[in-house]
Amino acid sequence: MDAQSTTATHIVAQTVTQTTPQTTATAHPQAFTLDSGLVETVMTFVREFGFIVYVLLVLVVTVLVINWLFKQTVERVLKRIAPHIKPIHIGKLPVLNKRLEMSLISTGARLLRLAMIGVVAYFVLIASVAWFSWSPEFTRKFLDYLLKPVQSVLDGILAYIPNLFTIVVILFLTRYVLRFLRLFAQELERGVLKLPNFYPDWAMPTYRVVRFVVWIFTFAAVFPYLPGSNTPVFQGLSVVLGVLISFGSSSAITNIIAGLLTTYARPFKRGDRIKVGDVTGDVIEKTLLVTRLLTIKNEEITIPNATIISSNIVNYSALACEGKDGLIIHATITIGYNVLWQDVHGQLIAAALRTRDILPTPQPFVLQTSLNDWHVSYQINAYTKAIQRLPDIQSELLQHIQNTFNEAGIEIMSPQNLTVRDGNQSTIPAQYRVH
Repeated sequence: MDAQSTTATHIVAQTVTQTTPQTTATAHPQAFTLDSGLVETVMTFVREFGFIVYVLLVLVVTVLVINWLFKQTVERVLKRIAPHIKPIHIGKLPVLNKRLEMSLISTGARLLRLAMIGVVAYFVLIASVAWFSWSPEFTRKFLDYLLKPVQSVLDGILAYIPNLFTIVVILFLTRYVLRFLRLFAQELERGVLKLPNFYPDWAMPTYRVVRFVVWIFTFAAVFPYLPGSNTPVFQGLSVVLGVLISFGSSSAITNIIAGLLTTYARPFKRGDRIKVGDVTGDVIEKTLLVTRLLTIKNEEITIPNATIISSNIVNYSALACEGKDGLIIHATITIGYNVLWQDVHGQLIAAALRTRDILPTPQPFVLQTSLNDWHVSYQINAYTKAIQRLPDIQSELLQHIQNTFNEAGIEIMSPQNLTVRDGNQSTIPAQYRVH
């Protein structure tokens, strides 16, 4: 038994001794193979990264070249075509002027340049990502992330084309309806067309009101065709905007209603000289919200229509039109009791007739407005249609009153008489005294 065990142990030892070198010999080539793969992987990554850097440099150079070419080309093209560009009109309505056309051409060139840069960048990006041999799945996902939104947008645009065409047709019809209404209103304003009980100065305000109503109906017709109009977010936003406009435009609506009242009640028109409260001036502009006056001191004053409709309005130009007697201007002086009232009347009328722009017919007249303690108040009244010269006429009238009374030897004064009845001379004119 011992001899057999010793023999078996010797055989096993020999077997282990013989197999150990083989195992060691085979282990060294495997370690060398792993080191070579790592080096190859690193070299591949370096080559791929270097390629990306190279491609990016090419992209930068390409973008710079595109920008330079477009700049040179656009400048030369604009210089050549500028003398040949003419404004575009539809009938008598100007649509595009020369400056706007040049701006549109420049904008189109910039958009084309950006589109070319985008296409080049797209292909460069695809090439750069696809160059990585170890990332095909990443490349596919990246392209999906990049292209799916674009495809979704394009699909939405293509699906929206029928609605867009409907909107274009509605806006086209609205535009030409408004053009027809504007031409009709202009003819009414010029007096070429006449409607019963319709004043020419109502034409353009009425057109503006009708235009606003037409645009409201147009918006109501277009709204269902807008993208996202049926979504809860869009509808909620519309409600919020409506509430904000309602609360924020209460004063504006008040002024608009007042503007409509002043338009159709016709208390004044553009060019009239009016007085609103303490402000006097010529009406230079009437809108639905405000009225602007130019005072004789060359001050432009803006008055809200709500203020005008709640104030007293004095229109100095209303009776100065054709077929009317004109506006009456007046001046008051006081003369003592010792001067005959007939002499005072004659001098005042003579002074009025000397004044430029005072009408001889109807004839000026004098009113004795009061018998005061020491003097009599005389008021000269005269007609004029030169409303724009009212301050000058008033000044000239006072000047001529001074001249005529000085020429007649009548003092313009208000004496105070202290009389002691002991034989002093009476202030009664001589022809009325009882001898």
